[in-house]
Amino acid sequence: MFESEDDDKEDRTFSPINILSKDSKFNSTLNSFMDHLRIGHYTSQLRLSRFPSLIETNKKYEVRFTGTQPSKMRYTIEGGEPGVDWLHLIIDFSQSRLFNIYANDVLVKANDFDSTGKEMIPIQKTK
Repeated sequence: MFESEDDDKEDRTFSPINILSKDSKFNSTLNSFMDHLRIGHYTSQLRLSRFPSLIETNKKYEVRFTGTQPSKMRYTIEGGEPGVDWLHLIIDFSQSRLFNIYANDVLVKANDFDSTGKEMIPIQKTK
């Protein structure tokens, strides 16, 4: 599951979001939950930017956003076995912004650039 932790997480949407498997033909399109608040007889027009998805662990996936990503996101694996289950996420950060990655509230060191392959070296999984 992943969700926005920005201040505008209930009134700005950046969905639909696509999750594509790099190992199979899996493709899932996600939208925000339905607005369930009421103001009189009308809906509140507030939606929490939270996106649960069922995916297979120990696989590579690409996450594609159709809108501007939030500045602060939280990604969690529910029900995974620590030290055994992992995900390799490829996220398009094509905007000119600085992103920090945290695992268990610890900053993950930025990966280096491989000048021979002209690409970023993937962050190695941790236990």
